[in-house]
Amino acid sequence: MKTIYLLRHAKAENGALEMQDFDRALTPRGAEDAAALGKLMASNAPSIDWVLCSTAARAKQTWEQLSLQWTHTPPAQFSDKLYLATTGDLLHELHQLDNNCQSFMLVGHNPGLHHLAFTLVGSGEKSLLNELEIQFPTCALAVITVDCDRWEDINPSQGILTQFHYHHAQADRVA
Repeated sequence: MKTIYLLRHAKAENGALEMQDFDRALTPRGAEDAAALGKLMASNAPSIDWVLCSTAARAKQTWEQLSLQWTHTPPAQFSDKLYLATTGDLLHELHQLDNNCQSFMLVGHNPGLHHLAFTLVGSGEKSLLNELEIQFPTCALAVITVDCDRWEDINPSQGILTQFHYHHAQADRVA
């Protein structure tokens, strides 16, 4: 059994005209949302073996705020490949994981992350599936389990959506 945590970065600043999209930082609300999600995850004692995070400022800052809330922080690697990655690119990254890794978190961006979640999921609680179909907002976390032993064996529609969370400081919502 493999578990995939897909986390979209938290709310980022709009950025000035001269600022590159890649360099946009989290807003204060985004930092607060990431910390709140980290606390929620810590209370559920996630067992994440490995993290792959985009090198974009907002993704790295989301991971930092989230992981500060945990007593055990899994090893993380940062990759330029995740910025503006397509669903196919992200699925390729999953297929390359070491099979000794049982649970994995990907911290990235839309639309690739939302499309990946929707591609992987074949079943789950109807309310969670409906919520995922509608949106994958900033600071959203989809937890997907797949009944397989090897990451390279993961195929579309094989996963079960077990959790879908998103927290916004002004509008708490856990689907």
